[in-house]
Parts: sequence; C-alpha cells; structure tokens
Amino acid sequence: MQKFSSFLAKASKSNCMLTFHSLGDLDAIASAYVFSRFCKSAKIVIPDHINAEARHFALQNALTLHSLADVQGEKFGLTILLDCSSAKLAVHMAGRKIDAIIDHHEPHADELFAPLKIVKEDASSTCEMLAFLLPAKKIDEKIAYALAAGIVSDSAHFRSASAKTFKAMHSLLQKCGCTYSQLLQACHVPTDISARTTTLQSFQRMQFENAGNYIIAWTITNAYESHAALSLLNIGADFSFVGHAGKKTARISARMDSSLSLPISMADIMREVAPLIGGSGGGHKYAAGASGDSPAKLNEALCACVRLTNKKLLALKDDGHVQKIEW
Repeated sequence: MQKFSSFLAKASKSNCMLTFHSLGDLDAIASAYVFSRFCKSAKIVIPDHINAEARHFALQNALTLHSLADVQGEKFGLTILLDCSSAKLAVHMAGRKIDAIIDHHEPHADELFAPLKIVKEDASSTCEMLAFLLPAKKIDEKIAYALAAGIVSDSAHFRSASAKTFKAMHSLLQKCGCTYSQLLQACHVPTDISARTTTLQSFQRMQFENAGNYIIAWTITNAYESHAALSLLNIGADFSFVGHAGKKTARISARMDSSLSLPISMADIMREVAPLIGGSGGGHKYAAGASGDSPAKLNEALCACVRLTNKKLLALKDDGHVQKIEW
C-alpha cells in the first residue's frame, strides 16, 4: 500500500508515540515494538496496564515502556494507535491528534479516525497485518519473532487463523530461525497461581443452561475474567460470559468454542450488551469483551448475554442459516 509506505518513510524521520488499547495484550505490545524499529525515535506508551503475556515479551526484549505521566507535555512528530480504533478502549487518546490507526477488530460505534487508517477485520492480529504491510527485506530475526508471537497469541494458537495467517507464519518462522514448538516455549507464561485460584472460585458461582445441543455458562470473578471465560469452554461450555465488577468499572469477557461454525459473533453480542454497563464492546467472532463504568448493572448485562445467545441459537435453521424470529 503506497500510502502506508509513504507514512513509514515519514516515521523513519520522526519521533513517534506508539500506543494501543487499554489492558494491552501481546499483539498490542509486539506490534508497537515492531513499529518502533522503523521510527527514528519512538516511545511505547501504555494507557494503563498490560497482561502477563505482554509483560513477559517486554522483559524478553528489554523494552522501555512509558506511562502517560512520563510523556505528559511531550510533543511527538507522529502518534500511532495500534490494535485499537475505539474511543472508549483508548480514552488516553482524547484530545490527541492521531496520525495513523492500524487495527484488526470489527468496527465500533465509537470509531476513531486518522489520516491513515488501515483496518482488516479478517486478519487474526495486528501483527499479521504488519507482516504483510512492512517491507519484507526489512523484517529481521527479532522483528519476525515478535510478529510471530503476536500472531500465535491473538489467533488463539490459530483457532481464528486464515490461509494468510499461515502464509505469514511460514515466512516469519523461517526468518526468526526457530520452530513453532520453540516459539511456543519462548512465549509461554505459566498461569499465575492467583489466576488459577480466582478462576476456581468463580466456578463456585457459575451458572449454566442448555440451549438445545449447546451449553451457555456464565459467572462473576474478582479478576482474570478472560482466563475464566476460556476455562469454562475447556470444561464443556459452548458459550461463556464472565463478568468483573470493580468500584467504578465493569468488564465482561465473552468466548465461543472455536470449533463451532455458527453465524453468531461474540463481538456483536458484546456491542449490544455494552451500553447496559455504560460502555462499549467489540472483538472477534469467538472472543470479545465489553467494559463500562456501571458495575451495578453487571448482573443485568450477563443475563442479557445469555438471553441474546439463546435468541440467536433459536433463530438458526437446521441448515445453519438464520431465520427471522419475532419477539
């Protein structure tokens, strides 16, 4: 893409602010690191926290990460938002000019805009997008490793992969000089005992119901809602919704078993439910989330998740297509 190439040339002569969505993950931090390698000077700015995989990657690569306070008042030649295009998932961008957005998520109602905006909903990750956008001859061993790690993480070990994902991985593994198993070993972060304990405690509060041949499970946890949602799938649920209520915020993590080829998207459900907790939602077909500032409404929102999933399942014909249901 000529416009991206021109922007990359501009970045190579500029001091850049590289940032991403709230609660940054491995795809976000890896894509920021990779982009930093193409800038004259760059600072990776985290809006709040990053998850365990992202922290592990940052330590592995000795990355210097900056908080918003670190760069307060600092002027950047370019500001680049990666792995996000939602205003509510990037509140730290309020009042800031964004020069470029590169993202792979489905559109949000609160879409952000920039002179250069590249969004590919069919990509497994932002790292996959960069694997094709960046000049192949400039992708060295470290960049290839970072892109491969981001792809593996955000595609859930290729459960949401396409032919292009595997094409990118073939090239990246050759360049970083490691096998897939070696990459997994290097990226592996043992699940923290507190995450396992909290998840097991959430199972005590779990509720579930059968919807035809499918099982919908939901619960509330004190933390690690994404881990809990995935764990519910691992013990037999087809759909899982896990909520977390803080003092001023609420979050929901939604998952659907990736072996299901149903015309149902967790991202659609999260977008519809998010206003109940005073926020926004989105993500992918099999994994999505919502966050807002109304924790008192969390139970209502979880019930809505279950109701919407039931409604969508009831609307399926025997051939897997959707029929209209009047409620």
